[in-house]
Amino acid sequence: MTDKAEKIWHEYRRLMMYIANGFFGGANAAEDAVSDAFVKILRNIDRFGEVPSPRSRGLVIIITKNCCRDIMRKSEPEYELRDDAAREPAPADIVISAESVGRITECIGRLNDSYADILRLKYIYEMNDTGISSVLGISAQNTRTRLSRARAALTAELRREGIL
Repeated sequence: MTDKAEKIWHEYRRLMMYIANGFFGGANAAEDAVSDAFVKILRNIDRFGEVPSPRSRGLVIIITKNCCRDIMRKSEPEYELRDDAAREPAPADIVISAESVGRITECIGRLNDSYADILRLKYIYEMNDTGISSVLGISAQNTRTRLSRARAALTAELRREGIL
């Protein structure tokens, strides 16, 4: 294990278990999710900067939550992504005033976790679609679809808040 991987493990393993236990209530699936998450972290170790840091913590949280969702999805075959948003202009294409940034962050926080996570990876962590696909363990097409739906959901939320 690399030095950075060891630092990540020692710094965030309790956080990873806390997140997984929140999904599974202490079941064996929580340990499986943490193991899966750490494998993804190892595969994407070059995306991590300093440890500890807000960036590394955020990536660990997103990867762990995504692994938990993957396990849940496999146990629920009827799971399907919602297609509840029509095509809208991307929020990133809209000029945003400094005062709106806090309100936009709040709107992202109110979105479905999978939408909020993918928007954070794209716009806060500045990852490209290939990087997002790798971190979330999804196909490039699924990444583009989720991004499109997340942008549409955020646009709708911004309209409800009167920001757009």
